Amino acid sequence: MKQIVYLHGEPSIVWEEEEVEQMIINEDRQYAVVGKFSYGWPDIKDLRQLIPKQCELKGDVNIGLLINRYVLI
Repeated sequence: MKQIVYLHGEPSIVWEEEEVEQMIINEDRQYAVVGKFSYGWPDIKDLRQLIPKQCELKGDVNIGLLINRYVLI
């Protein structure tokens, strides 16, 4: 468990660079991209069809919704 610290009154969790690199490797997220939709977002089924085509992605791609209009690609 990581300790919660407060930065400017906001609770935060701080990781060292080595910890982040290990998490990326463990979770197979070397090529992850986080996108944001500022004015709402389309249906997840539509996103899963449109994003690979628009970004000319080759191979398998996982696309999932995060919080507050963010998507993990």
